[in-house]
Amino acid sequence: RVLETPQNGGKGSAVQRGMLAARGQYLLFADADNSTPIEELAKLLAKLTDEGYDVAVGSRAAEGAEETEKSFLRHLLSGGLRFLVRNVFRIGVRDTQCGFKMYTREAARRLHTAQTIKGFSFDLEILYLAEKLDYKVAEVPVRWIDAPGSKVDTTKEAQRFIRDLLRIKLNDLRGAYVNA
Repeated sequence: RVLETPQNGGKGSAVQRGMLAARGQYLLFADADNSTPIEELAKLLAKLTDEGYDVAVGSRAAEGAEETEKSFLRHLLSGGLRFLVRNVFRIGVRDTQCGFKMYTREAARRLHTAQTIKGFSFDLEILYLAEKLDYKVAEVPVRWIDAPGSKVDTTKEAQRFIRDLLRIKLNDLRGAYVNA
């Protein structure tokens, strides 16, 4: 089913709307450019159905992942952002930004209801909340292809990511996630 949005509210807003409207027992979101082939879905689903995880995260950083070449700038920025996430949030997931994640319906509802970040950094907030709420999170190695012709301005998004990283930390310090 297709959801219409009157205006572009950001990637996080679109995923949030989709997750809250979805009807399935297991809910997946995948980037529209198919950078992670849909065939990788079986790996994530197995973590939820066979191993009892609440959230399965496709990862380009996990051992066994296959990733096509990225530009030097993109490689440098993603490494730096992973370092910041590891040291500021202590999240167990190394690749928070891969656009291929699956949840149980209950986890998706709770996490995306509490979500406040509407742009590209929403994944970080969702995974931070998942760890705070003691959800069982699996990081799953996937194949990832750098889609040619991406319209994402890597430098601008890195700046927004750092701003959102601080916003998530401030939200937590202010108690914004207490009732999540």
